[in-house]
Amino acid sequence: MRRANIGLYTDRMVLSVQESVQEGSYCLLRRQVQEDFLNEQGSLDVDKTVQAAEGLAQLAQQLFCSSTTLWGYGVLRYEEGCRQRLEQRLPTGVQLRAACGGRQARAAASVLQVQSRQPITIGAHSGDLSTQIFFPGQQADAMEWYSVPLGWRVLWERCSKLVGDRTEQENLCQLAVQILREGAAGRPAGEERLCIGGLDSLRRFALCVSANAGSLQEVTLDREILFELERLLRNPSLHWLSALHAADEVFPQRVFYQMVLLEALLEQTGAKQAALYKVCIEDEIARETDGVQEERKADSNRQLLG
Repeated sequence: MRRANIGLYTDRMVLSVQESVQEGSYCLLRRQVQEDFLNEQGSLDVDKTVQAAEGLAQLAQQLFCSSTTLWGYGVLRYEEGCRQRLEQRLPTGVQLRAACGGRQARAAASVLQVQSRQPITIGAHSGDLSTQIFFPGQQADAMEWYSVPLGWRVLWERCSKLVGDRTEQENLCQLAVQILREGAAGRPAGEERLCIGGLDSLRRFALCVSANAGSLQEVTLDREILFELERLLRNPSLHWLSALHAADEVFPQRVFYQMVLLEALLEQTGAKQAALYKVCIEDEIARETDGVQEERKADSNRQLLG
């Protein structure tokens, strides 16, 4: 049996086709469409979104998928009326579901666990509009999590610059730390390493700077390396901001504001370094567990926090 899961973000759409066999399931295909799905007013552009969803749904149909589900994350949770407008236009056979923060956290934890190949003492997943932090609970095999309405796009909207100066960066970082602390449901102390997914542009930038072509390996950053990356990004003599912007109109913004986010996450969690992974939570987003109902309840109780 094959199932297609499509993840909707404000700047991209991700397709994951899962093949289920007796031994378990595996990813048959991943495909990504990179596009800004917000209009000039900052709302979801339904026409663009439906057009991209139709293309990926058609690909899923060609692969004989038994079901196709479009999963909305922050944009579907936070924008009023967005779900109704989108449901009216989606192709026949495409289900629309809003993923709660707990479901995102669980999916990210599952994928990160496989990639890191070691127990995760504290992990995170940060997208465009929301961030989830998760860590082992007090009971065996339990996971605690909290989700906040904080992502690179949220910070960009606060600053509205391609790359902010040092003062603006410090102010944004303190704002991010404040949001993280207000939403915190707990905090493990003294952890050395934060495993995080979702900061793909920052990870890609770090690999480019180090002239490393490895696309799947982890990238480890600490505060000192982050500072050097920030300095390089702002260096006017390198003349690369315009080139990066020409190649991808949103890439420089994603890099800078993901840097700010990571700096805030390191401060909030107390971790000394972060291991960045390229993850696809759509591989695991549809997996049902006994805790899904509890996650939905917890997420609805924290609706102002994401």
